[in-house]
Amino acid sequence: MGVIIGMDEAGLGPNLGPFVVAATVWEFPGRSRNVDLFESLKDAVAQEPCPRGRVHIADSKAIFSPARGLADLETSALAILSVANRTESRFPEILDGLSFGLEADDWMARVPPVDLPAECDREVVANKAARLAAAMEQGWIRCKGVHVEAVFPKGFNSRITSTDNKAAVCSQVSMNLLRRIWDPETTPAFVIGDRHGGRARYDQLLTETFGCFVFRTSETPELSRYQVGDSEVRFECRAEKHFAVACASIVAKYMRELSMRMFNAFWQEHVPNVRPTQGYPVDARRFAKDVAEARAALGIPDEAFWRSR
Repeated sequence: MGVIIGMDEAGLGPNLGPFVVAATVWEFPGRSRNVDLFESLKDAVAQEPCPRGRVHIADSKAIFSPARGLADLETSALAILSVANRTESRFPEILDGLSFGLEADDWMARVPPVDLPAECDREVVANKAARLAAAMEQGWIRCKGVHVEAVFPKGFNSRITSTDNKAAVCSQVSMNLLRRIWDPETTPAFVIGDRHGGRARYDQLLTETFGCFVFRTSETPELSRYQVGDSEVRFECRAEKHFAVACASIVAKYMRELSMRMFNAFWQEHVPNVRPTQGYPVDARRFAKDVAEARAALGIPDEAFWRSR
């Protein structure tokens, strides 16, 4: 059996809320690195919106927008989590279950959890998840795991202090998650991730992460490829064209959006008329100004609220 690992992130740009990296791990017949899980699962998944019961799997940016709401993204995310046997029905419990020691902000313990699904139809999710599970069974495909690393402002700022580089933080968090879920010495795999900011070279990063020899196959403006033992690791632009990466993109964005839902609920308890935020720079400054008085009264310091980069 072959193993493919897809990784993607959400929330690197905002000043508020967490930075989230997700990884999905899939097992399939054979060992070909040219496996196309979109093709193998075409009876159950679609890369475009599909009203006929298939799961929409694509870059999360193509599925979610604040104007459309959470339902479409949530439907896809919960279907993926279902075939990974994740059954937690509330947030942040689901985030904690997907993580290796969640270091959440204190405010998450001060507001009620979010019951799931938050917006989408439970029956629709169940039907789509069942269709995906049936296609996976027919193709001898298994979801071996979905894993998440969420870094909230305090932890993010600490990493910025040590690296002085946002792309380096992205790499650090991503490699930490990959090391936790994969051992190249025991499990040959095809690992695909999106580029980390403007970084083009990853051989030293992989060597530092796994302590083994890394052979650089090729590095172009679009794609960096490396051989790690019997495994291939790729970092490429628009990596969400690969099924495993698209699934990771969806889960990362869903965890980020649920986090922001709780974040906004917390501040609306203390500033009832404050307009919710997605945390991106211009609106984040507006939001920070609107809650400044309440934040001072609550004693929440800058480093636990505002991401410095």
